[in-house]
Amino acid sequence: MGDSRTNTLQYGHLGTATYLPDVQVWEFSRKIDREPSLVFYGHVKCAFPAPETPGARIKLRNDRLLTDKDEDGLLKVRPELAPGLGLLRRHEALSRAITAAVAKFDPQVSNLLAVGNAVNLDRRGGRGDSTVPIAVLVCGDSAASIQLVELDDEGITWPPDSDGLVKVPTLQSREKALWMGTAGPVQQIRFAETVDEKSTWLAMRFLRSTIVFRPQQNKLPLSIHYDDMDFIRKNLEDTRLDANPVLEIPISSTGGVPHADITFNPWYQQQIAVVDRLGNWTVWDIGKQRQSTYWHADRGPSGTLDLEKARYHDERTQRDHYDGWAAISWVGNVHKLLVCDRRNIVLYRIDTDPIQHYAVDVNTQQESEWILDIKRSQLNLSSVFVLTTTQILWLHVNSDDFPSPSQRGDGQEITVLLSWRHFRDPEDTSLQLAPVLVQNCTALRLP
Repeated sequence: MGDSRTNTLQYGHLGTATYLPDVQVWEFSRKIDREPSLVFYGHVKCAFPAPETPGARIKLRNDRLLTDKDEDGLLKVRPELAPGLGLLRRHEALSRAITAAVAKFDPQVSNLLAVGNAVNLDRRGGRGDSTVPIAVLVCGDSAASIQLVELDDEGITWPPDSDGLVKVPTLQSREKALWMGTAGPVQQIRFAETVDEKSTWLAMRFLRSTIVFRPQQNKLPLSIHYDDMDFIRKNLEDTRLDANPVLEIPISSTGGVPHADITFNPWYQQQIAVVDRLGNWTVWDIGKQRQSTYWHADRGPSGTLDLEKARYHDERTQRDHYDGWAAISWVGNVHKLLVCDRRNIVLYRIDTDPIQHYAVDVNTQQESEWILDIKRSQLNLSSVFVLTTTQILWLHVNSDDFPSPSQRGDGQEITVLLSWRHFRDPEDTSLQLAPVLVQNCTALRLP
């Protein structure tokens, strides 16, 4: 039965127990055998094939080690490698293992599909600040290019075998545009998740930089041309959609380490935060001068994950932040950022000088237990869900704007409300949370 503590609840609280003597059974206020909230509709239509991740493009020849024949062939081409042939054997085996792991799951690759809005510049159809819903996804032919697709509504029968119709968004649209990048494979696509306005800002993460876009729908179609950032814009058909890249944040401006995650401020989408693979994070303000068409990014607060109290801080994996995965998100209010890597979660208050930080104890008992994903609640921006290899945690962040009296946390800035063991494969580091809104409630899925 459920545990009354807030940590490691096996099945959650079953509620008040009542014994029915006539039938000699116990009943609980919570029904664990209730019908699921999500029902598979059964209608499947593939608009675009799923793009291959950069790791999936790696074709492994086989699992065998380097043979004498391979070594002889290599030495014929590069005889200067003969003195270090022993090192080559050892590093080749390690390289093969890493390549095999990345081919299955690359922790550096995040979402390659995002849904938001493009600014509608055609004043004939209404106000100049109107928008059109679009989806942005990696092009199947090139991992460095993205495709913009205007969303349409399609009527489907619901419930099945009835006369009722429900409109759902679909990618089957005539308005499509292609933006061809030159910065290597796309690692992440993210639209701003806004509170009071429509999301019109988009960011794409590459190995060497993060590029910010302001998608728009022009009055007239655009032909193939280079934009101001030397990237090719190409229309698939007669379309007015335009990716419109406005600025680039190279890794040279954030310490030279590849970026690991990007996020927009949900209360002010012209503010973006970036964290790199070593846990260094930076906030950037996007703006432009009056009567200017060029956007720029001004550096704001910055910091790095505080690892002083980490349990395994002497290990090399801790110094290297494990596999380079990291995540960042605004939570609670406009002044608070949550940053994490595989073992550490820290809440930062960026409106104070010096910046205050509060470490979160996620009760990781074993060294192999990792943080796999974090998701902010869509209903309550003060709630954060954390997925580890063994459990799901529900965190609550204080949304008060007033700074706490102490630099180190007093235990009230962020608290653990619930910890639930999910019993999924603890070796599967590809697990992710998929929050779904169901009748004003948040349902968490583990795909």
